Amino acid sequence: MPPQRTPLGPSSSNRQPYMYLSPYYRGGIVYTARFSHTATEIVTGTGFDCYTVRYTLEQDPERAEGKSLPKKPRNKSYTEPEERLLVRHVRNNLKDTYTQLILACGLSYKKRTLTSILEGYYITR
Repeated sequence: MPPQRTPLGPSSSNRQPYMYLSPYYRGGIVYTARFSHTATEIVTGTGFDCYTVRYTLEQDPERAEGKSLPKKPRNKSYTEPEERLLVRHVRNNLKDTYTQLILACGLSYKKRTLTSILEGYYITR
C-alpha cells in the first residue's frame, strides 16, 4: 500500500516545471553567486535550469529583500478615445443593445469588455 500523504499536501516532492521559485531557493542562488560562483556552477550545484538561474540573478537588484516581483498587468484592448465614444453613445442612446453599441461605435470588443467599461462609469444594463 502506498504511503499516505497529508490532505492538501504536495503529491510529490519533485519540483514542477515553470513553477514559482520560493524566496529560500532564490536566496540560495543569489548567495552562491555573491561568492563568485558562475551561473554554470550554480546550475550544476542546485539542479535548476540555467535560464532560471540567470533570470534570478538578473532580477535580484530589482527585488526588495528577495520578494517576488508583481506580474505586469494585461494591456487594455481599447483606447481612451474609444472608451469616451462608447460612454457618450450609451448616454445618448439608452435603449441600444450591446450588438447595436458595437455596430454604432465600430468596436471589435466582446460584450464583457463593454460591460466592464460601463461599470467603471456606473452604467449598468
